[in-house]
Amino acid sequence: MKIVMTLLVRNEEDILVMNIEHHLRQGVDFFIVTDNCSVDSTCKILQSYVDRGVMEVVNEPSDNYAQAVWVTRMAQRAVQLSADWIFHADADEFWVAAQPGRSLRDVILELGCESPLWNVHRWNAALHRGDDRKGWINPSWVKFFDTESINQHGHSLPPKVLHRAKEGVQVAQGNHSVIWPSSGVTPSECRDLVILHFPY
Repeated sequence: MKIVMTLLVRNEEDILVMNIEHHLRQGVDFFIVTDNCSVDSTCKILQSYVDRGVMEVVNEPSDNYAQAVWVTRMAQRAVQLSADWIFHADADEFWVAAQPGRSLRDVILELGCESPLWNVHRWNAALHRGDDRKGWINPSWVKFFDTESINQHGHSLPPKVLHRAKEGVQVAQGNHSVIWPSSGVTPSECRDLVILHFPY
């Protein structure tokens, strides 16, 4: 089983290594990253993972934030690379199993063919000042969460989507949903995974 994670980044040097190393430990096999005009050390960090053979990078010079177009392009590339499962993350999002002692890969292995689309819910999380390094090494240790995870508009955080690799999949702006190539396919709820979102 090949799990591919896509990532759209711009100037993420403060968090990028922690994100990639976390998801490697969680069982991600390969990363497709679109770098959109970074001017910090993001490009150098990405190149180190390209050199390790676990990443492919697309340099996107446009400044119109066409996220849906760019992430759909990465999803299509993942299909070409023989991915089985794909998910789309932001640099401040860490996917973990809801049950301690399990990995992202463990959960995906058990999904089988029941559904090609799964919604995974997000929770805003924060690190204690005295425990930040330990927390970043293993985000699943984090104990501080918003009582209600909302976005900047005051609405509940929308989920992200995990999906089977499929030609013709289109990813919506924000990575919160996909348009499946055939009709009648709706996402199932994956309660065995959670996305820890660190907006602060």
